[in-house]
Amino acid sequence: PAAFATSFCLTMMLYGNFFPGFPWVLPGYIWCCHEIFLQTLSLYGIYGLSFVTLLISGFLGLAFRCHKSHDFKKSKIAALISVLIFSLAVLFGWYRLANNPVKFTDKKVRTIQADISQKNKNDHKLSFSNLIEHIKLSLHDSPIDLIIWPEASVPYLYKEDFRQLHDHLKSFLHKGECLLAGVVRQGLSDGKIYNSVVAIDHDGKNIATFDKRRLLPFGEYVPFREYIPFESIAGDIGDFCVGEKTNISVINGIKIAFAICYEIVFPNNFVPGEADVIVNVTNDGWFGFTTEPFQHLQISRARAIENGVPLLRVTNYGISAIFDSFGREIARVPINQSGVTDTNIPRKADAIF
Repeated sequence: PAAFATSFCLTMMLYGNFFPGFPWVLPGYIWCCHEIFLQTLSLYGIYGLSFVTLLISGFLGLAFRCHKSHDFKKSKIAALISVLIFSLAVLFGWYRLANNPVKFTDKKVRTIQADISQKNKNDHKLSFSNLIEHIKLSLHDSPIDLIIWPEASVPYLYKEDFRQLHDHLKSFLHKGECLLAGVVRQGLSDGKIYNSVVAIDHDGKNIATFDKRRLLPFGEYVPFREYIPFESIAGDIGDFCVGEKTNISVINGIKIAFAICYEIVFPNNFVPGEADVIVNVTNDGWFGFTTEPFQHLQISRARAIENGVPLLRVTNYGISAIFDSFGREIARVPINQSGVTDTNIPRKADAIF
């Protein structure tokens, strides 16, 4: 069992971290509904949890095989090893959660889920009404540090000198507040297209920009385009370009690690403890009401526990949710619903235990 678990996890690590890279269906994610067992992610991450999962199942399988062949001594030893590994993980998780109650910072955030269908998002005639829908959901009276819109929520090609658009984006912001909005951005100097998050202050000034660094093959760019004559999903604007800046920005005194869409599935995309919060903007509308939005949510949740920082997940269609640094759900907007979450940002974990 140990040899199989080791070889399998090494293969998945190679597959997940080299071209094209898609570490989605890892065995460790079967514990996504077991909050206690998931705490071991803080020790060894999703690849380590996958190894432990295969080890437990491998020794259980060995126990059944030995029992069937009447080798009862080996069967008992294998079963005991499996139960021991599971019990230690559960004990660790229980202790960790019991000794770390939910704590919050004084920074307040609102997330926006407009629940606009993919068909309506792609209809240019509805662009302005889609923008107004986001603005309506963003209107507020009490002070908020951050308002977050999902991936590509701004329905126009974004340029830093697009003043009319900036006037709309600042219209609901009070002094000291900031909007984080997913945009399709065109660089002023190079004219290149990026999938980005921009930070807009109450004066309408762009104070920070994060460009997506891990692009989706055949969705946002076509690999080996000179040999493969496919069009990307970006259509007439061409392929997206890879962002080169770090994914860490300090906005309103909050150190934020950004992840756009499927960047959140890469466990090595963050440095544990480096940020105060992970912000994941996405849109699962391409997949409709399937298992994908639910899987994407749980995969995202794992990053919070691994890195010991809270996660703010904001999606146009899908499930928007806020998790603390132990993976406990603080707030949620369900799938197929329009709505907002208003809460203080949870604190990041002080230590592994």
